[in-house]
Amino acid sequence: MVNINLKSSIFITILTALLFFPIYVSAQEYLIENLTWLTGSWKSQTEPQSVEEFWIEPRNGIMLGVNRTISKSGKVFFEYLRIVERDKKLFYIASPGGKKETEFEMVEIKNGEVIFENPEHDFPQVIKYKLDKSKVLIAEVTGILNGKTNSLTWKFEREKK
Repeated sequence: MVNINLKSSIFITILTALLFFPIYVSAQEYLIENLTWLTGSWKSQTEPQSVEEFWIEPRNGIMLGVNRTISKSGKVFFEYLRIVERDKKLFYIASPGGKKETEFEMVEIKNGEVIFENPEHDFPQVIKYKLDKSKVLIAEVTGILNGKTNSLTWKFEREKK
């Protein structure tokens, strides 16, 4: 009788482990899932330009984005963006004007904030996104340009549908 109870106990333990293991793996599979707060359509309206940024929800280790800046004169600048996960690391990949890509590696991630760096890039060397308490998305690029530290900041509001 003890032998049957032991076998039943082992069977139940194995079955329980098999049932819950896939749920745990799928929930923890991608680090990029921590960036869902970046998803959506964002707009920053400041003189003399209008800046829009759009991010598609992360899926299977990748987020796709695009940035469009329209100057007061009507000139349009665009940038293709991606955040990809490779080997448990995140990389921000920017392609300004659809030209050569530049990668920035994630150096910090926490609730509502992510920082990417590429010290070898001309400008910027740091890209930071932060969702503040009032749900404003703050994007900041920082780096050395012409021997001086420069920083540009945009405050985006989520566009209403």
